[in-house]
Amino acid sequence: MNFFKAAALLCIVVACTEIVEGQSTTPTPAAKPGLPAIFAIQPKVIEDPSVRAGWRRYQFGDDPAFSVILPSPPEAIAERTKGDSVVYLYMSVTDTAVYGAARMTGLGVDMERAPETERQGYFRNFIEGFAKGFQESVKKNNYELNLLDPKKAIAAGREAFQQDLTVGPYQGSAQLVFVGSGAFCVLSIWNPQSPPANGVTFFNSFQLTGTPK
Repeated sequence: MNFFKAAALLCIVVACTEIVEGQSTTPTPAAKPGLPAIFAIQPKVIEDPSVRAGWRRYQFGDDPAFSVILPSPPEAIAERTKGDSVVYLYMSVTDTAVYGAARMTGLGVDMERAPETERQGYFRNFIEGFAKGFQESVKKNNYELNLLDPKKAIAAGREAFQQDLTVGPYQGSAQLVFVGSGAFCVLSIWNPQSPPANGVTFFNSFQLTGTPK
């Protein structure tokens, strides 16, 4: 199995566990490997003439329509985290990087109006979990995880949180936008051999169109 593909699967499990732990003071069992495939919102290819050769734009659900450009067809998985909250994750891997998109629904409150500390805490729990999953996949190297402080950014034309990280020689970044009671995140971890243009293509392609139901 491709190293980044194996790492991505571990990232998913740990990220969703971190969300649950961050929302509750009650210890939770380890996350299961995903809800049955029928529960996942299947990615849809969107024709986009501006996309570079070898990459395609994929859309993950409607209201709002969430899409990014990826280098390969993504694998979809759905994880129920707490109550009615579900995280839909999509992972695309190459030999030098993993690219992820996450659609989170049923967060229970209008996160756009939630206190800043609550929104930042949710974002940090998810990204920290994803990063810890990647760190676990390379644990034999004893690489240190370094999470920089979250900062404000603009992504998909909206106010967003951004966080950068390193795991040994690997670098990563994530952006998250809250819309109503949902959230939309794009994230990537790459090795030093990954062409910088790939990350630029990925993050600049983050789009949200339409309004939530």
